[in-house]
Amino acid sequence: MMVRSRLFQAVLVLASLLLPLAGWYGGSHFLPGTFLGTVDISNQTYAQARRLVLAQAKKQPQQWCFQADSLRFCFPAAAIGFAFQPEKSLQQAWQNRFHRRGWRQVFPWQYRLDWQKWQAQLATAASQLKKPAIPPSLALTNGQVMVRGGQQGQDIDWQKLRQEIMAASQKGQIPPVWDIPLYHWGDYYSPDQLRQAQERAQKLQGKTLVFQGEKENFVLTGQQLVNFVGFQTPWQEDKIKTYLRDLAETLDEPPQNSLFQFEKGRVVAFRPAKVGRRLKTAQLAAAMKDCLQKLSQKQQTCLVHLEFSRQRPAITTAASNRLGIRELVASGDSYFWGSSANRIHNLTLASQKLNGLLIAPGETFSFNKAVGEISAATGYRQAYIIKEGKTILGDGGGVCQVSTTLFRAALNAGLPILERHAHAYRVHYYEENAPLGLDATVFAPNMDLRFQNDYANYLLLQTKIDVPHRHLVFQFYGTRDGRRVEISPPRTWDWQPAPPPRYIDDPSLPPGVTKQIDWAAAGIKVAVDWRVWRAGKLLHQQTFFSNYQPWQAVYRRGRQ
Repeated sequence: MMVRSRLFQAVLVLASLLLPLAGWYGGSHFLPGTFLGTVDISNQTYAQARRLVLAQAKKQPQQWCFQADSLRFCFPAAAIGFAFQPEKSLQQAWQNRFHRRGWRQVFPWQYRLDWQKWQAQLATAASQLKKPAIPPSLALTNGQVMVRGGQQGQDIDWQKLRQEIMAASQKGQIPPVWDIPLYHWGDYYSPDQLRQAQERAQKLQGKTLVFQGEKENFVLTGQQLVNFVGFQTPWQEDKIKTYLRDLAETLDEPPQNSLFQFEKGRVVAFRPAKVGRRLKTAQLAAAMKDCLQKLSQKQQTCLVHLEFSRQRPAITTAASNRLGIRELVASGDSYFWGSSANRIHNLTLASQKLNGLLIAPGETFSFNKAVGEISAATGYRQAYIIKEGKTILGDGGGVCQVSTTLFRAALNAGLPILERHAHAYRVHYYEENAPLGLDATVFAPNMDLRFQNDYANYLLLQTKIDVPHRHLVFQFYGTRDGRRVEISPPRTWDWQPAPPPRYIDDPSLPPGVTKQIDWAAAGIKVAVDWRVWRAGKLLHQQTFFSNYQPWQAVYRRGRQ
């Protein structure tokens, strides 16, 4: 009986402890250890917790302030759309009050904030706090080396600041002032480093470093040597490399292949091959640092010998008769009647750059690479070009006459065409002696004319310009291999008439004078089939498509 009595008493005690929990689990209270942010809502009914949460929300500052580097910026919380959502926060906590791990459960506050407006409000602070990274420099003033102190770069750490705001908002505690986190970049130099650099630079005054080569000498004085003094290291590697790279651009000489001209059945060199040279910048960098070290001590002058590596040409003059250049393989031509003086100048200049070039077996020829830059800086004049669907004045107008003529020669030689682009509309120059669809436009770097020499021997490119007869000819010399070329008549479809002519008032022309600058052309689509046969077998086959847009005649006229 004694044991049963004690067991009954224990059950009563346990029941008295579990009865309150039964009420909580029944849904009328939050469980012990429950928090909304930092607000303790343990054992509270929904209504009791609501009063605590609303009171906490009212305590939050209505103005947000940020500070850094003695600067302070404040603006209303409403300016960034910030507001706590106590009802929503409490509802989520109430709905999830039984989903917990451990004794303590903390629910986050719900809030809204327009991050774009927030960052816009801090734009002024960002502009004042942002600093560029400026390395220190050394300057010579009245024979004395002075250190111009630099600074580390600085900006707001937006990601960290945003994380801090989110964490504080979820706790329901907005601080009266936010400390703006900053991040820095760039090297920091101690006072000792700056002083040592200044001393090294001062020791270089009155000293000279001489670069001596076979044909040239370069002298750097103490005032120039200051630029190579380092702060973390004795000498600035990057500046030494940059100086030597610039020096190499001046001194390097590329190898020059022998150029040939086909005359009387053989190839004759009209420009001998030339061995090139390349500055050994890596060895010179080490020698230059060694000299700087000696000059920063007691030595007054230091000599660096310029060393070059020899660059041999691919084609030497001695190989002139071993290249397989024996006969005319194929040619292509075009006429340029009606061209302006500037247009004739440009096509002549571009053609001359191609004259005498050798194309090795298996080599891919690029028109843009062979001709080089087309601009006023390289001698071209302004003439009309087709660009972005318009005829406008531009440097190098007329160069497409050269690429078109070369395209025809390559077709007749049976060379595989790797890249070709048709003009946007029909150009009358290219139809004076050829059918439609045999033109090729170029415009670096997006449009190129490329073909491959798949002959067993070299090909020599020759150009002939007959200005009085407005005739341009390209010729390929080499060794024929029996290939035969077929070019079909053009297939055309989708003909479209030319639009009505357009007149542009030109104040530079006398009244009543009209000058045509563009010619009407009907739009049409064209396809040309090209086949190359050798020994009865099909060697190459391509179809070249052109989509010529209808084009209107354009006139400039003087105002009446």
